[in-house]
Amino acid sequence: MLRTMVREHCIRFIGEEARHGEETVAQRVCELENCHYANIDMMPQDREHRNIPHGYADEGSNLSEAEKSRCHREREEFMCAKALTEAGDVDSILIICGRVHAGPMANILERFGHNVEIADLQGESWYIENWVEHCVHNL
Repeated sequence: MLRTMVREHCIRFIGEEARHGEETVAQRVCELENCHYANIDMMPQDREHRNIPHGYADEGSNLSEAEKSRCHREREEFMCAKALTEAGDVDSILIICGRVHAGPMANILERFGHNVEIADLQGESWYIENWVEHCVHNL
């Protein structure tokens, strides 16, 4: 799916919210498709510097909703800025991020005058939310 998107939309840059130091499928696709790749998520020390605790959005977090929103907003602004910087002057980019960030990041990019399209894997016919449970019950 990712290779098809890269080819059909002439994507020259993929920015991804991912764990730092781990290779991702998007990174490998970029190597195969001669496309620039960057992890656009904040490094752990950047989060610490901005008082964004690890697991701030997790269900058991004791942060207030206002503080969770601040953390999301700071990360989303950071990821958009990093994606635009890394993308340079290419015409078409793809940003891979968590569902909670997609809408707010689209809004940020649209404010900068970019045309944005959101594609959610959840809308794909093959998508399974709880794939572990699915595998257990279908073996």
